[in-house]
Amino acid sequence: MTIFHQLNKGWNAEPNAPEPRVSVEGEDVIVTFLMNPFLFPQFKEEDIGLLRFISCKRYRLGITNDEGWYRGQCRFSKLAPKWGEFYEVEGDLLLESCQDQWVEIESSQNSKKHFLFYLRDETFECDASDWRLEVLRPAPIEKSVELDPFLRQKIQHRVLEIDSGKVTGVEAFKALEEM
Repeated sequence: MTIFHQLNKGWNAEPNAPEPRVSVEGEDVIVTFLMNPFLFPQFKEEDIGLLRFISCKRYRLGITNDEGWYRGQCRFSKLAPKWGEFYEVEGDLLLESCQDQWVEIESSQNSKKHFLFYLRDETFECDASDWRLEVLRPAPIEKSVELDPFLRQKIQHRVLEIDSGKVTGVEAFKALEEM
C-alpha cells in the first residue's frame, strides 16, 4: 500500500514553467523553482522557491510530465491524489521501475523519508531526513537609481549565466548580494 501526504499547503510551483534546478550542498539537495503567483497571491512572479532536503541520501529528476501522468505512464498515476503537488510518500514506493535513475549522495544520517514533487515537465524525488521551504524575493531596485556601467554589465552577465543554466537562481542571488 502506498500513502501520500500532501506537504505544500498554501504554496506551489509555477504551473506553466517552474524552471526547476537541482544542486547539492554537502549532504543537502536544493531544488529551486518559480513560485505560483496565480493561485497564491502572496507570491510575485519573480519569487523563487528553495526546497532544501536535509541529509539527502539520493535524488532523481525524472522525465514524467503532466501528460504522462494523466496517460498512466507514471508509476503513481493511479495512486497519487493529484498531479502538481508535493508529497511525502510512505509504504510501497514502487521503485523497481526507476532503480538506475538515482544520483547517490554520501549522507551520514539515515534518510528515512521519501519526498515526491510533481512539476510541470519533471518529477523530483528524494530520500531525506526532512525538508524546508524558503522563498527568495528579489529586493526591489529603485528606478531612479543610476547604476555604474561596470556594475550594470556584471549584473547582465549574471543574468545570462542564469539563463544558460550555468548558475542557479540561489547562486545568482548570493552573487548579487555580494556586489
